[in-house]
Amino acid sequence: MGVEGNLSGQQARFVANGPGVNNARAAVETVCQQEAPAAIVSVGYVGALDPALEVGQIFLARRVKRIGERVDYQGELPVFQNAEGVAQGTLLTIDRVAQTSQEKRMLRQSGADAVDMEAYAVAEEAQRRS
Repeated sequence: MGVEGNLSGQQARFVANGPGVNNARAAVETVCQQEAPAAIVSVGYVGALDPALEVGQIFLARRVKRIGERVDYQGELPVFQNAEGVAQGTLLTIDRVAQTSQEKRMLRQSGADAVDMEAYAVAEEAQRRS
């Protein structure tokens, strides 16, 4: 599963996983089957919790967390750190799509700027594999 390729002169493997933490974990396992990669980058859609975020804006998760978990993960992707128009902040992973404005306001109170369904599992697996 996955496609081998070249990304900015570096060997890369691209794996699609589908929604949810279980699919995200399976994708990381697939990437790490042969050897430990130098980096794991999770790309997908997030829902804005911070009203300042704009539709279609790139969001770089500097921190990834999940309600009920004691561990938060810090993220680094140097290529975007000073990129113009890139929003940065805390990403909260939940088990379903946040649907109502009331729910999104409540999630925002957790300190998160955006919400998704996979990033915490990717960060957790990447950390576990160093």
